[in-house]
Amino acid sequence: MPRAQYPSYRKAYFIGSGIASPAGAAFLIWDGQISGEAIHIFEELKVTGGSLDGAGTPEQGYVIRGGRMIEDHYVCTYDLNS
Repeated sequence: MPRAQYPSYRKAYFIGSGIASPAGAAFLIWDGQISGEAIHIFEELKVTGGSLDGAGTPEQGYVIRGGRMIEDHYVCTYDLNS
């Protein structure tokens, strides 16, 4: 269905900012043809990203708890990031 036929008032809400929320948002934009402005992600913690949060400094390096998602066999993550 062409974008013009979708209702402009559609909105999406995600609870939590882990990998599922930005991934869901990306697919809503690509496949659901919802504008990014209509997608809202809520997070109660001060650090966003769920298990993909990152901490560190340029001098000491960074740690990402969800770093395992960047291994070669996570093809869905690579597709999402492409």
